[in-house]
Amino acid sequence: MSAENPQGERIGGSEPYEISVGVPFKPFKKAKDFIKPKVEEKPFSVPEPYDYILLLQQKVSYLGVEGYIDVISEDIEAMGEVLIGDHSLEKPFDDVGFVLTISESDVKAREIPYILRFSFLLRSPANYVKLLNSFVDINMGEGEYVLVWNINRPCVKENLQHLESGKDVLVIEKNLFNRHEPTAKEEVEEGDLEEFERKVYGRVAFVWLPDDLDKLKTIELVFNQFDDGDNRAFQVEPNPPDAIKAPVPVLSGVS
Repeated sequence: MSAENPQGERIGGSEPYEISVGVPFKPFKKAKDFIKPKVEEKPFSVPEPYDYILLLQQKVSYLGVEGYIDVISEDIEAMGEVLIGDHSLEKPFDDVGFVLTISESDVKAREIPYILRFSFLLRSPANYVKLLNSFVDINMGEGEYVLVWNINRPCVKENLQHLESGKDVLVIEKNLFNRHEPTAKEEVEEGDLEEFERKVYGRVAFVWLPDDLDKLKTIELVFNQFDDGDNRAFQVEPNPPDAIKAPVPVLSGVS
C-alpha cells in the first residue's frame, strides 16, 4: 500500500495542511497505513542524533511557516536515562515499553515506543517569532499536554543569530508538559530568571506512544497564540489559574 498523508495524497508532493489558530485538528485522522518509504515515496527527512523509524508524517503550514508533525521511534538508550534521572515517563495510551534481549555483545529491543515530534523550517527571524509567540495543546489518550518553543533559551538565541545571518534553521521540538503534573515544572522567582535564561533543558516528559494506528489517529492538536500577559501554556490544572512566570523542568542534560 502506498504511504499516504492524512489528506490521502502522496508524501512529498502533497499540499500542507493549513493550521488555523485555535481550531482543533487531528493530523493523522485520515492515515490509511504507516509510512513504508519506497524509491518514489520519500517523506521529509528530519535529522536526529539516533536512528529512528518514521511511522507517520503530516506536512503542515502554520501562519505561512512550513512544518512537519511526525510519530517516530524513541532512542533505545533513553530507557536508561529514565531510570537514572528525575524524569517523568508518560504512557497516555496505556502500557508501552521496551522488551529487551540482552547478550554479551548487544542489546536489542523487540518493542519500540514512539514519540510525537514537531519540526518547522525557518527562513527568517519573523518565522521564528510566530513559533515563539505560540503554544500547542495536545490531547492524546488519557493525557493532556502542552508544547512550547522557548524552553531552551540558549538555543533560541543561537537560532535567532543563524536566522539573522541569513541561514535557514530547522527547529525540532519533542518536549511536552503534562498539564496535570505539577512536578513537571515549578515557578521561577524573579531572582532566578537569569539562571533560567542560561539553562539548556532536555526532555521535559518522556511521552511514549504505541504502534497502534487507530489510537494515533485520535491525537488532537490546537495551536494557540499568546496574548499580552497570556501564560495559559504554563498553567497546571486543576489548580487555580494563577500566573506562572516561567516553567522549569525537573531535569537536565537529556536530549
